[in-house]
Amino acid sequence: MMNDKISVIVPVYNVELYLNKCLQSIIGSTYSNLEIILINDGSPDNCDKLCKEWELKDNRIIYIKKENGGVCSARNLGLDKATGNYIAFVDADDYISPFMYERLYTLMIDNEADLVICGRTRILEDKIVNYKDTGIQIFSGKNVNMQNLSCQFDLNISVNKLYKKTLFKDLRFPLNMTYAEDLFIIPDILSKAHKIVYTSEGLYYYVERKNSASFTLNEKKLLNDICAKQKLLNYLISNHANCSIAFDWLFAAYTNLYNNSNSFRTKIKAWIFYAKFYRIHFKWSICHAKASIFLVLPSLYNWIKRNNILTL
Repeated sequence: MMNDKISVIVPVYNVELYLNKCLQSIIGSTYSNLEIILINDGSPDNCDKLCKEWELKDNRIIYIKKENGGVCSARNLGLDKATGNYIAFVDADDYISPFMYERLYTLMIDNEADLVICGRTRILEDKIVNYKDTGIQIFSGKNVNMQNLSCQFDLNISVNKLYKKTLFKDLRFPLNMTYAEDLFIIPDILSKAHKIVYTSEGLYYYVERKNSASFTLNEKKLLNDICAKQKLLNYLISNHANCSIAFDWLFAAYTNLYNNSNSFRTKIKAWIFYAKFYRIHFKWSICHAKASIFLVLPSLYNWIKRNNILTL
């Protein structure tokens, strides 16, 4: 049952406090035919020593050290080196259930799927967040409905998935993006996947750290976010799929850009950017009160939202 090799790609950067737990969880997987590719992306901490120690412990581990180029370059190098029939990604500050890859592989084979997605268990500083059980669903990349997922964000990350390696033929992560790079390639993955299986089981443990890159936003990252969410919305519209969540994501990305602008001039630029979005997606925008309120008076929208006066 486990004849196929899974290449697990783990970018490593500034995670010496978390790396051991991450690798222990992968090595302890009940699916044993793994190729574990550690890509040290020029980490300045003690990760080099830790990676070398782990490489000696398990002959399934391949350790590669490179100059810093970002998580996309690290994942792309892992894809270039991978020899498995299937691909998986793990962030080095997260960890996985010992049953994750066995479960996803079984669903992949039993359903002749190209992509299998599982739910996440969020690990916050003071609590564990589990999501509702929505069971197993099967769909194609053209009719994916995020409303049916246990958590709508299960779609937009790369790490809670098992991919056929062929999905990455002629596809790599965008080197010019430092944020939302996972989401950016999702439409490309969906367009190639004839059958997708989703299970709401929270098999991937997603650790949220306030000092991680996901919580430190700047204008470039916010523009990356808009770019990725616009691409997803365009894909869903072109395939006549349910677009409501994707529209909400993109709207929120524009409001984040406006609210995180540091000067009046940059706020005006952000508002003009949003006004173009409103015009292009007029038939969607006009149906959402929040979109029109933000267009007319952003400060009023922010006040209503901050005080929870009505559901926007």
